[in-house]
Parts: sequence; C-alpha cells; structure tokens
Amino acid sequence: MPHKYGAIDPSPFSANQRILELLGAGSRVRGPGPGPKSPDVAGVVLDVGCSTGYLAAELRSCGYSVYGIEAAPDAASEAARYCDRVWTADLDRLEALDCGRIFDVMVFADILEHTRDPEGNLKKLLPYLREGGRVICSLPNIANWRVRLSLLLGRFDYTSVGILDESHLRFFTRRTAERMMSRLGLRIERMMVTPSILPYRLYRVYPLKWLDYALCRILPGFGAQQFIFVLRRSAGYGR
Repeated sequence: MPHKYGAIDPSPFSANQRILELLGAGSRVRGPGPGPKSPDVAGVVLDVGCSTGYLAAELRSCGYSVYGIEAAPDAASEAARYCDRVWTADLDRLEALDCGRIFDVMVFADILEHTRDPEGNLKKLLPYLREGGRVICSLPNIANWRVRLSLLLGRFDYTSVGILDESHLRFFTRRTAERMMSRLGLRIERMMVTPSILPYRLYRVYPLKWLDYALCRILPGFGAQQFIFVLRRSAGYGR
C-alpha cells in the first residue's frame, strides 16, 4: 500500500517547500514565496515522521546527513535509501534513540498532530538536539476560517487530507502551539504560514498568490492552514 504522504507537496507556499527553503534545499522545488534570509549550512538532521524519505532525498543532495523516524515499515524501508539511518518506530511508543546528542536540526513536518502526545514526543527527542540546535515544526491550524464556518453550520466532517485529516489525533491553534513550545523551553525565532483564504485554483492569476499570502500574514489565526515554526532550544535546556 502506498504511503499517504509520500511526495513533496507542490502547492505554492506548502510546508514541505518552506521547510526545504529554510534549510537551503529548496531551489528545485521552491514555491513562489521568498526564501529565508540566512539558510542553514549543511549539518545533521533528524526527520521525524520521514515517510518515504522525500524530504531526506532533497536534504541529502544538499550535503546534509539525515536520520529518520518512521512508523510504517514499507515507508521506512524506502526512506533508508536516503537516510544514514531510519528507526522504524511508532513515535508514541518510542522510548529512546541509541545515539548521543548529534542533531543540528530536528524536523517535525506534519507529524505531531498524528500522535497521541505531541508535547511528550517533542520532549523525549529534545535531549538528542545539540546545544543551540533548531527545531522546525509544521502544525495545522484548527482555527482556520473554513473550520470555523463549518462549526457555525453544525458540521465537523473529517476528510482524507487537510486540517481535518481523518488520521489527526490532536488539534492546535496558534496560541496552543506557542504555549506548548514555551513549556518545552523552545524559543520561537520565526513563524511562517501556508495560506488558505483563497482557493488554490485562483493562484493561476499570479498576483492572487501574493494577496492570499499577505492576508494570511495579517490574519494568521484566521487564514492560515498551517503554521511553520522555527524554534531554538533555550540555553541550558536538559542540564
């Protein structure tokens, strides 16, 4: 059975593309948005929920050493082609990694909302992040205007993909996500959004891509489909 999320999302401003841009690996898959001002240099990345290794493949081609964690055995086997090592494990049941504090960056791309204990799962992996290391995390925005409207109409219908993905176990607003990061000693350095006010089909009219992004930057809690957080571990965490 093919993995549900087995390829880079080609949509403009998608979380996949933004994460690759933040790590300086987005030249071939880059969307229309601006890239980061100071991309990371190559280092060691832990891709949590690495799926088939589609992010790892791009990062590896740019000089990163990539490790992965993936629950689905078939996807983990595919990801092993691009990762130095893949731990096949359910994140909720994972107790420890048999490695030291080796990671410069940890990527949680569209994974924490699929787990029972997002905060606990972040907490148990942070000790493997090097001092001053960064975490890049994308989370869906349950307070998006489409979900609000559906609730006003008395509807809360799960879908195959998106904010109300049927496999999502936990939901976040911007505030609840920020509070979770703060409790874990993670400082938010930057927050990006994937816009969702205008339908994607209107993006064929080029200025509307930027209008949608600008509106979501002004009203992120209302318009964003996802939040992408760039986080720095506070000095002395875990000592």
